[in-house]
Amino acid sequence: MILTHGLAFLSGTLGVQLLPELPHWWWFMTVLPFAFLRRWWPLGVHVLLVAALGAAWACYVATGVLNQQLDPKLEGQDLWVEGRMVSIPRYRKQSQRFDIQTSRLFNEQGEYSPPQRIRLNLYGVDLKPQPGEVWRLLVRLKRPHGFYNPGGFDYQGWLFSNRIGAAGYVRKNSANRRIQIAGVWDLSRIRWQLIQRIESRLRNNNTAGLITALVSGYRGGISSAQWDLSIRTGVSHLLAISGLHIGLVAGAVFFLSRWVWSILGFGLLRLPAPQFAGLCSFIAAALYAAIAGFALPTQRALIMLAIVLSGLLWRRRIATGHWFGVALLAVLIADPLSVWSAGFWLSFGAVGIIALLISGRRGPKRNRFFEVLRIQWGISLGLLPLLLLLFQKVSVVGPAANLIAIPIVGFIVTPLALSGGVLELLSPGSVSAALLNAAAWMLAKLWWLLEYLGSWSWSQWQTPQLPLWSVVCASFGIVIIMTLKGMPGRLLGVFWLLPLFLVEQGRPLPGFARLTLLDVGQGLATVIETTSHVLVYDTGPRYSDQFDTGKAVVIPYLYQRGISRIDKLMISHGDNDHIGGTASVLGAFPMASVLSSVPHKLWAINKTRAKYCHSGQAWTWDGVKFSVLAPSAPLRQRGHNNASCVLRIEGRCGSILLTGDIEALTEQHLVNSYGKSLASDVLVAPHHGSRSSSTASFLEAVKPQWVLIPSGYRSRYGHPHPHVLTRYTRRGFGVLTSAKHGAIEVAWPGCRPKVMAYRQTHKRYWFD
Repeated sequence: MILTHGLAFLSGTLGVQLLPELPHWWWFMTVLPFAFLRRWWPLGVHVLLVAALGAAWACYVATGVLNQQLDPKLEGQDLWVEGRMVSIPRYRKQSQRFDIQTSRLFNEQGEYSPPQRIRLNLYGVDLKPQPGEVWRLLVRLKRPHGFYNPGGFDYQGWLFSNRIGAAGYVRKNSANRRIQIAGVWDLSRIRWQLIQRIESRLRNNNTAGLITALVSGYRGGISSAQWDLSIRTGVSHLLAISGLHIGLVAGAVFFLSRWVWSILGFGLLRLPAPQFAGLCSFIAAALYAAIAGFALPTQRALIMLAIVLSGLLWRRRIATGHWFGVALLAVLIADPLSVWSAGFWLSFGAVGIIALLISGRRGPKRNRFFEVLRIQWGISLGLLPLLLLLFQKVSVVGPAANLIAIPIVGFIVTPLALSGGVLELLSPGSVSAALLNAAAWMLAKLWWLLEYLGSWSWSQWQTPQLPLWSVVCASFGIVIIMTLKGMPGRLLGVFWLLPLFLVEQGRPLPGFARLTLLDVGQGLATVIETTSHVLVYDTGPRYSDQFDTGKAVVIPYLYQRGISRIDKLMISHGDNDHIGGTASVLGAFPMASVLSSVPHKLWAINKTRAKYCHSGQAWTWDGVKFSVLAPSAPLRQRGHNNASCVLRIEGRCGSILLTGDIEALTEQHLVNSYGKSLASDVLVAPHHGSRSSSTASFLEAVKPQWVLIPSGYRSRYGHPHPHVLTRYTRRGFGVLTSAKHGAIEVAWPGCRPKVMAYRQTHKRYWFD
């Protein structure tokens, strides 16, 4: 019954998270009168009431989180904030990023209700706030916002679920100062000291970031290449302190303390060894979670561990379904927004699969090695639909990699690293150094093996976005495979897995094209699809060595669409907001050809041979004509924005004009050269809608039905300019901006363009 209640509470909580608008929590209390029907419909009423309670609780918590976000009127203003630094700073070149728990927000006009947490960027090296310290800083803030694209990461949703109510940067001001040092026992200060000492001890070791992550949960030292390899080999869960690590520590302490207590012999009458061991294991797990900053995965693990150990402490046998349901209820009550975390589903999914595999086992004991193999196989198979639904990819070598990596990391690397880290805090010296170096050496050997496994071309299986029905079918099939014995029954389960392999994304019909303007902030990235070809026009900006929109936006979108090859890449010009993601895209996809106004820059990026784009180039794909209208030779000599590649695409019904960052000069050249031939149904606004472009004569020649503007949220350049927006609207053009509408897709199911904005078709209640 408890399991049923837990699943009902989950369904109510999840249902609220999928709503486009957040209802008031008391609407769900209207089901309370059904309680009087329990005499005739007891189980159904129970389920309905618990689901309603879950929905009401989720609404109540979500309303509180929304109410603590920054007031829109305060965006872009100079504000003073006071708060405690509660995160580990992430350093980049001449900058750092950190979160503060706010206590005050004010300016000369008065005091304001502060967001619970604020994420800040600090540029320069004049100030170096440390975890646990309280600072007063002059800041400029904006409300939570992020890119929103098919297949991409919902950063705004992540900020919301982590209670971050504003983001911004620190302004230079002589009055910026620390107003309180960190306390001696401040957890964030201790954690920061631990990280610094481990990094110092392993300064020249490539695995230093990995060791730090295993000990403290801080993953800022893990390189992009290491992350990519861990995902490709399916061991990324080992690089963050989660239920596996908490369970291993608790298990090790349990058996060790029970053995010591039994050997000593005293106190057994008052507190038997199993109960003593249970208490010790929970304390050890809690301390480990504290070192990890009590991140959400560790909180979930502690809750589940506490429920499992409670049966031991009370000397009662708790049925598997009972403790699973209690754990589910406890986690959701503690944080109903955790359902947006992939870790929530993977954690409970893995635990549920293990429980299903080991429950009800009868007969002679099997070889432990084969039992471990069976459980590892079951987890890999059982989580397959969920992994494909969440990430559209799964590691083929993951089962083998985990079979090797889990015991090495769990029983060798983590104990060595954790012991060395604790000694570094208490009594740094040769012993702690030896332990940390031993852990690093062992991890390096494991990493060599993972690099070998990850080098295989088939080591990862990528799929397009799966519909929910195919995941449900596959999950049903996996349950059949795991629960039925004999080949006939299991073959039936295999049949239910087929939808995972048969789903394909629809492509345009011959003679038609599909345009997708991706949301990459202040930049441009566009994908054009025909029946059997793909063109990518620009790849968006590169924000840092660790982050570019080619990797974060363009590649996930193409994978989500089931695209494995790019037939042509066109880079309009050399500005970072158009070329910044190119290296990542070139590294991920085979290319047929590359066109650009700056081939020399592409060669400098990764030795890519590109041809100049120039007026007169043309080709036809699947009945759709592609024509390069600019730059001409004189415009190319001028360089920069006016040398952008201008591409016109014309199908059986409908046409598109891509203009890069051209300005008035090139616009007039196009009008003079092509006149009414410029007419297009869809115009991607020149230069992000800046005042230097979209001249009246150019707009009169193009006469688009729709203008799509690639722009960033609260663009520092003021894009799109209000005067330009007025020019569009006065002429009756439909206008959409990526900052407001997310990714924008234009398709032609007939001879009229169908425009879909991702923030509207996939709206979430935390959107502005």
